Amino acid sequence: MSLIMPWLGMAVDKFCLVADSSSKVPKLKKKKYADYTVSPEEWEMLGLIREVLREPRDAQSSFSSESGPTVWRVVPTLELLQDHWETLTKMKKFERLKPAIEKGLQKLHKYYTLIDQSNVYFIALALDPKWKLEYTSMKWDSEYYKMGLDALQNAFDKYAVRVVASEVAEVQQAAHESPVKGGGYGDAMVHKAVNAHREREKCGRNPHQELQDYLDSPLEDVVYRVKWWGHHSTQYPICM
Repeated sequence: MSLIMPWLGMAVDKFCLVADSSSKVPKLKKKKYADYTVSPEEWEMLGLIREVLREPRDAQSSFSSESGPTVWRVVPTLELLQDHWETLTKMKKFERLKPAIEKGLQKLHKYYTLIDQSNVYFIALALDPKWKLEYTSMKWDSEYYKMGLDALQNAFDKYAVRVVASEVAEVQQAAHESPVKGGGYGDAMVHKAVNAHREREKCGRNPHQELQDYLDSPLEDVVYRVKWWGHHSTQYPICM
């Protein structure tokens, strides 16, 4: 009883005791409300069940309370829930519920297997400036970590090709535009030379350096991740 709010148990027990004799409560067919009286042992079991189910409830609440993207949270949440339930199966207190908890763990394993089929969860964690590679490098097996890192780099390469091509096209277009208003013949020459230099820089830049710079930078305690990337869009244009 102590594991469930005391007033709830008292209310249910009292209702089952007095409902049959009350004219204000509808009668049951072939049953009495007293038949549904909950024994102390059953209250104890309900309390244990409540403790077990508190874990997925808290996990669900963590998603519901977020106002931004939550893909990054999927893997840590599943792993934390799995760790907690595995701990419960080893406790004598939950011995009677062990088969049910193990069924839940099987379901979690199924979900985790589905995650292995997609790289988006690793990439989402890596692009979270609060965690980057810290969590996966510590918690994941080296084989899966390397696979995730390769997937991140491959995804980055695809974006880099498009972004760099777009930047070069913009610089080339600017180099052929008319002189700046108010400038003379010499101003146009300087403007063209500067743009040509920018073009050579962009063509020769190593796109992977941007990703490495981001991953090497200190972790930041970020709440609004999309806003953070908006503020750093010029620093990390490809990642963005």
